Amino acid sequence: MVLQFELEEGDYLTYQLFIASRSESIKKKRKKSRITVPIIYLGFAIFLFYIEGYFIGSLFLMFGMLWYLFFPKWEKKRYVKHYRNFIKENHSSKLGKRIQIEITDGFLIAKSETSESKTSLPSIQGFIELKDLVLIRIDESQSFLIPKRNIFATEWISELKKTAAKHNKAYIEEQQWNWE
Repeated sequence: MVLQFELEEGDYLTYQLFIASRSESIKKKRKKSRITVPIIYLGFAIFLFYIEGYFIGSLFLMFGMLWYLFFPKWEKKRYVKHYRNFIKENHSSKLGKRIQIEITDGFLIAKSETSESKTSLPSIQGFIELKDLVLIRIDESQSFLIPKRNIFATEWISELKKTAAKHNKAYIEEQQWNWE
């Protein structure tokens, strides 16, 4: 079965954000960034309360709470902006180009205007289905992206599930995943 499609910036963005949301180092960094500043503000507030600077201490306490509450929203936007810039810098030449993927006996063959790759199915790590995208994981840093907006995507998804079962690979459905 052959599937042809074009990737858009949103496809790459979804992939990058999904990978970031699963990275332990990024999770730790985000948690540390959210907690560190409010703790510093709390320390200043306690010190100011101790020396009877109640008004300024209350301001530090309030700023710490505001940081803790609103930092995640700001940080989400910062990551989106970072990955959009990354995509423009590294993947802009691939956007809107026709890609063809075919699954044959034992191989996944991907072709574009400029390249062709042949990957053995046993070497694939697994499949991840998101709401708008299917990822075929080659290794930790490489995946084939298949947008689900294609007319034949549902046929392909059932084909991918069969391939995953046949080669004893994980097929993970993460359709509720959302960038947080």
